[in-house]
Amino acid sequence: MRRIAHILAAAHALVAISASAAWACSCLRAQDAESHLAGASVMFSGYVQSTKVDRQAGGSAVTRIRVVRTLKGRPLPVRVVRHGTDPAACGIAFRRGQFVTVLASASKDGLRLSLCGSTPQFPLADYERAARLRR
Repeated sequence: MRRIAHILAAAHALVAISASAAWACSCLRAQDAESHLAGASVMFSGYVQSTKVDRQAGGSAVTRIRVVRTLKGRPLPVRVVRHGTDPAACGIAFRRGQFVTVLASASKDGLRLSLCGSTPQFPLADYERAARLRR
């Protein structure tokens, strides 16, 4: 009987951990592409050149992206973004050569990807329309 109690307790703990990890990545969706774009300093698309993870800084990373298109912000050939990598906290894992579209915010140490708002939530055409309206 005691063994069953331990098994049930372990199963309950696993469910609680899973639920908390899912909760950590539950982000409110932006109202629309216009407000999502307005909350970002830059929005661009490009190819991941490299990612360097700093394990001593809690798994944060610096990723270089060769930009092919800029929807918001000053067009630059390469952008460097800082971001978290922990999947339990909505971290982002980039692969070299991967094509990405990101929204980033300016901070004192460069561009930062937020845990919830860095990836497009709407069709790209909606962001393009929002970018044209902002001009």
